Amino acid sequence: KYNNSPKIILLAVDVFSLQKREDLYELDQFLPYMLWNKNIIKFTSSYNGFTYKDYYFPLLRYGGKIRKIENLFNLEQDDSIEITYRQNGFRGMEREWNNDLAKAKLKMSQYKIEIDSSSVNLFNQFLIESKENKIKVILVYTPEYIDGQKFVENRNEIIKIYKDFAIKYNLLFLDYSNDDLCTKKELFYNSSHLNKKGADIFTRKLSSELKARTHNRVDGSAPVATFLGKATMQAIHIENFAKENAANYFDYVFELIKKIDQRLIDKSEKTSIYSSRRLRS
Repeated sequence: KYNNSPKIILLAVDVFSLQKREDLYELDQFLPYMLWNKNIIKFTSSYNGFTYKDYYFPLLRYGGKIRKIENLFNLEQDDSIEITYRQNGFRGMEREWNNDLAKAKLKMSQYKIEIDSSSVNLFNQFLIESKENKIKVILVYTPEYIDGQKFVENRNEIIKIYKDFAIKYNLLFLDYSNDDLCTKKELFYNSSHLNKKGADIFTRKLSSELKARTHNRVDGSAPVATFLGKATMQAIHIENFAKENAANYFDYVFELIKKIDQRLIDKSEKTSIYSSRRLRS
């Protein structure tokens, strides 16, 4: 609503993209946008996390988050503080292989993904709206370690869904689950996440293939591509609910909330996982 539409969206998908989780990923990212926002209510109320009061009563959603609010105002007082948690939207994980997969195998021989029909419908609606707005979507199935692939019982069924969508909407579908990367354990820290070394290699591969297949530059010199993960398929609209001049206590509370909301937004922009300048996984 408030940003220019991208020309290209690179949508990262995997076996979990169409499985609905019970809770909201990174719950706090919705705090600045949710007051009286019908879209946020529509897309988040079916998850564990927020209550009716959080959506409709000012300031209550910040209850129990005093430390977070203090940190935001400390940042406002000292603009020289640089947040280095991510660089250009990317944070490489200097990690070695852990035992998550081994633990999972002790509990079951294989894991079956529960494909959520509402998630599939939402995915379809996203592709329809992108087409209507003349936004090119490229599906990117990110690398998974080979043993992790074998652990998912209905993995082929899920990939077929993505292939069918690609055919239906004439999309480019880049499947990196068969890439040589997926056989090298030293490039992963668990079955579905690359470490920093693996992410660097994957970025170069993806960038080269995109430049070979499209006429748009996606090397960071022109931000025409937006890389989206599975946690971003929900509409976000900023509500301008506070008056410019606080004439009474009620308005003062609104002004305070707006200030907190804006600090969260500013911080999110500096530390965002996603970047239109640099492609990472």
